[in-house]
Amino acid sequence: MHIIKFVHLCVGIFGIIVFVLTGQYLAIVLQGLVGMSDGPRLLYRTSHLYLMWSSLLNLVVGYYFVVAQTQGARVSQAISSAMLLLGPPLILIGFFVESPANNISRPFCGWANYFALAGTLLHVVSSRRVQPQSM
Repeated sequence: MHIIKFVHLCVGIFGIIVFVLTGQYLAIVLQGLVGMSDGPRLLYRTSHLYLMWSSLLNLVVGYYFVVAQTQGARVSQAISSAMLLLGPPLILIGFFVESPANNISRPFCGWANYFALAGTLLHVVSSRRVQPQSM
């Protein structure tokens, strides 16, 4: 198994586990966000869901990853993978730092979203340089 594939799978699986744990944190520690003002409640919930989709994105890339044939495409894959792998940790930081601050300016979650967009587009472009495998 290629190392990039393995790392994406590990980050995806670990991220899903952390997603479940942050859900428990919301339910138990923050008492289901009951009585919390709308601002922080919205920020907690969006960070929680961002963590899920960012982890699932890594899981899917890890599952389908095929090393490109050309050097340029492999460099593109490495850069895009780094961007996607940064998503879950940035969102987790945003969950615990940005959400309780009740500030709509969210640099950690914002960068995670921008990295997801750029990383996904780069993966799509570099996947056009991958030789298809027969099934």
